[in-house]
Amino acid sequence: MIVRNFIKECDRIIREFPTFRQQQELKWASIQTFRTLCSKVIEVLHNQLSDKDFKNKSVENKKHISDKEITDLIEEFENINSYLYSIEALMEKIFDIKAAKNVEVEF
Repeated sequence: MIVRNFIKECDRIIREFPTFRQQQELKWASIQTFRTLCSKVIEVLHNQLSDKDFKNKSVENKKHISDKEITDLIEEFENINSYLYSIEALMEKIFDIKAAKNVEVEF
């Protein structure tokens, strides 16, 4: 079911954004959005790491996350962000490719 929905969504996006350039721009926007989300998560985790009130509330709610777990999560999200920066650099190279109009229309 999930795979079928994924394929259906990909088909819809290709129909709505049929050109190579539109697909590039869509992917670029997705990467930017994901990087923004990762950066926000990292910021929140850093705040939790330094926030004594959060630690006291989480202990009261029995949902305590250790400093080690938060530090590990920060490291994982920073790694994800690094990969996203690499993909972004690759996308910049791809944007430099200029396909002739008749070639783009063909595909």
